[in-house]
Amino acid sequence: MKIAWITPLLACALWAQGPGNRDREVGSACADLNRRVIEQAAGGHLAEAETALADAVENGANRHEPACRGLLLNNLATILYLSGRLAEAEAIAARSVSALEPALGPDATELLRPLRVLASARLEQGKVGKAREALTKMRRIPLERAEDRMLVRGAAAVLFQAEGRFTESESEFQSALIEWERAGNPAGAEGASLFAGLASLYLAAERLDDAGRVLDRALAALAAAANSVPMDRIRLLQLRATLILRKGNWLQAKGDLEQAIALARSEPRSDPDLPASLMTAYAQLLRKYHRAGEARRIEQSARALRQHLTTGKTVDVTELRNRK
Repeated sequence: MKIAWITPLLACALWAQGPGNRDREVGSACADLNRRVIEQAAGGHLAEAETALADAVENGANRHEPACRGLLLNNLATILYLSGRLAEAEAIAARSVSALEPALGPDATELLRPLRVLASARLEQGKVGKAREALTKMRRIPLERAEDRMLVRGAAAVLFQAEGRFTESESEFQSALIEWERAGNPAGAEGASLFAGLASLYLAAERLDDAGRVLDRALAALAAAANSVPMDRIRLLQLRATLILRKGNWLQAKGDLEQAIALARSEPRSDPDLPASLMTAYAQLLRKYHRAGEARRIEQSARALRQHLTTGKTVDVTELRNRK
């Protein structure tokens, strides 16, 4: 079974504006709105958070404050990314960068998070060169905080992995984890993201014992994270299923894929193709272990899902995405 992702989890990319950062630049009303959205997203209410952000940007809230607009666009892009809507996330993240750069300057650390979303969305669409451009911008920004160095090193690790530069990728992941420790091991999705990325790297290199050890740490970190979302667990379940299958335990891998499918189908804001893709991988697993009848039923369900599944009341950001 192919690993379906290479990019670490991005719940940590939500820009949690707080006192002492840039509240003066974005304005108190904008900061208050953003804090409410962060609380919604951290509570798993991505639909409500997306609606609030899209409405604020579309209706011109704080249009006279480019920093506020950039902040809101970053968080909207992050939520779209976490829902698997990569093309939309890429476009909105690019607009966030375009709003923030002239307002705060090209060296502002506030650019790191939208640039990270931009790089990650591009990577998952196979746009490696474009992702490298975003990383280059990130690396030009002076970094004083361990959290910021962790973010940049993690992004570099993922890009190097996509380019097949496994030794450099492992080094960057390990450096990012050192920065995570220096930051005090914050109890969020950041640690889970880094451990998951490193586990994926080890799995690609067939270092199965190392992958299992690091994946256990990723799952433990995710369980303790207040800012995780269903997509985070779906990706870790996919990764664990791949690892377990390579170790020969197909029944446990089957259970992980079933959990991932159930989570994907229960998340109305996810990419409609996500549960269908998981079901296709599940069917391939069944066929490999001579369960052709079950596999056919799953494949039929996947085809039907691709034909009929909608995202429900998803906010239409098409026009918003195309605006300059």
